[in-house]
Amino acid sequence: MFDDAWILSRSNERAWEWNEVAVSGEMPQARVGAVCFPVGTRGMCVFGGAEATPTGLNLLDDLWHLEFEKSGAEYKGVWTRIEPDGDRPPPRNAACLTKIDDSKFLLCSGWGLFVESYDDVREIVVKK
Repeated sequence: MFDDAWILSRSNERAWEWNEVAVSGEMPQARVGAVCFPVGTRGMCVFGGAEATPTGLNLLDDLWHLEFEKSGAEYKGVWTRIEPDGDRPPPRNAACLTKIDDSKFLLCSGWGLFVESYDDVREIVVKK
């Protein structure tokens, strides 16, 4: 499991390149099986997944936003933990997420670490 962030961008019309984002601020813990979705042109959110603990995996239901910018040849970013309004989905690993439009996403399925599989559908609305 890793807690790094990378941007895949085009350096010219043919070549793609990976650039690690130098991040600051409080950071989400390393995780596996999270969902990610774009927010605007310089950001993304990460929801859920599972973290490793000494006794096994622990499900997560936290939501994080990464805002990034290009500074010279580097990318820099700041993580912010988001506390959403209303009900939040149960913690889950390996869910699916689909973009409806620039501010709406659907989260569905996933599983609770060999205990249960989810068949719910949740709408995520991003407000700036």
